[in-house]
Amino acid sequence: MNPNPQRGGIAITFDDDFIDEWHGLQDVFAPFQATATYFVCHIEQLSALHLDKLREMQAAGHEIGSHGLKHRSVLNDYQSDPERVAEYLSEEIDPSIRLIEAAGLKLDSFAFPYGHHTAAYDQAVLTRFEHARATAYKKRLRPVHWLRSIYHQHGSGQRLHHGLGIDENYGLSDAQLDKVLKRAARSGETACFYAHKPGQAGDEYIVRPERLRFLCQRAQDLGLQFRTLRELD
Repeated sequence: MNPNPQRGGIAITFDDDFIDEWHGLQDVFAPFQATATYFVCHIEQLSALHLDKLREMQAAGHEIGSHGLKHRSVLNDYQSDPERVAEYLSEEIDPSIRLIEAAGLKLDSFAFPYGHHTAAYDQAVLTRFEHARATAYKKRLRPVHWLRSIYHQHGSGQRLHHGLGIDENYGLSDAQLDKVLKRAARSGETACFYAHKPGQAGDEYIVRPERLRFLCQRAQDLGLQFRTLRELD
């Protein structure tokens, strides 16, 4: 796949370790030839079947990234202390890289758990990965499509990206997300989103497959290109 940098795009990403649910989304994505990026944590706990599913997804054009080994937070677990960056790398980053690559998966990208990060941790992580993703937060009383950090300008050399949460608990409507996609189409940029567990109800961080299908359909209607995080250059 050779993304056209002149076209706007959409980058859909997922966090944590919902392998079965992610694998089940392929029926949603396949009609649109859509690809996504899946950031995996707790890989040491995954079964051989789960690893087979990740390899199958990567072979289909999706990207598998790291979400840390134990999903530890830069803020909550390391107090954002720049003196603990080496500890963070040795405990969270390097073991995750070793295990993911040992599973036969190509690895280029990382997502910070909880979106917590600082300049010192960004710099360190980007010595290990080509790209990293944090999270963006809607500004009070401002339209969500004005949130500048969720758009990637191609050719900018930007390696740290920010995703907009599309799980049900974030309270965004499909109409609001449609405005984000329309802005990306007008500007020729790629809009980045993140979610967790596909499903209908139950846990707090749930994204409905219908929402993902809506995003794919609107992206197709607007001529947006589906991009994985490693394709943001």
